[in-house]
Amino acid sequence: FVKSGSKMRPALSFLSPGGSLRRRVAVSLAVVRIILVPVIFLSVYYLIRMDSILDRILNVDAPTATLAQRASIEILEARRAERSYFLLHDPTYLQAHEESVASTKKTLSEIANLQSAERDSTRSALQHVDVYDRQFAMAVSIMKEHGATPMERIRDVVQRYEKDLNSLLGSARRDRQAQ
Repeated sequence: FVKSGSKMRPALSFLSPGGSLRRRVAVSLAVVRIILVPVIFLSVYYLIRMDSILDRILNVDAPTATLAQRASIEILEARRAERSYFLLHDPTYLQAHEESVASTKKTLSEIANLQSAERDSTRSALQHVDVYDRQFAMAVSIMKEHGATPMERIRDVVQRYEKDLNSLLGSARRDRQAQ
């Protein structure tokens, strides 16, 4: 209520039952429009924004996740080929290892091209794969230098161990006699 002079009249007199119906309908439609127009514009804005987010997920993030999974599988296959080569000394495992490492590097490069924000992490991953590949190549070259088969190397290690044990037992007998 608003006090004007000595009479009290309602503040929203245009909505009072004494006002005209046309005026009340017009005012209520104006109020509804004032409320609904921003709501409609906001809902359209958020629909467009969600569309761009969904587009990024489908076109960038999902392929990146798939490529990362493929890179992980390839490096695991390289590790399997590494172990098999060290156990069996079969050159086909060397070839499988090289193919897996090359595929991993290619996949990581694709991720770097697709996801520009992740270039530092993919560059770091590529460096780790390069270090792994160099260390594996060094281990293979050391094994090839020795040239013996696995059984010959095992036999050689056992013979050296026996010599060390014999010299230890011989020195233990002499030490006892001296005591």
